[in-house]
Amino acid sequence: MEKADRRFAIQVRMPYLSVQTQPFLNAEQKQLQKNLLKN
Repeated sequence: MEKADRRFAIQVRMPYLSVQTQPFLNAEQKQLQKNLLKN
């Protein structure tokens, strides 16, 4: 689990990968916002 988190953090920091990860991050943020609204 930690390895995956670290790898993800590295991907997010790398500019050339951000184009690929951006849609995923946007979906993740929307999901987090939905969860926050539920609570």
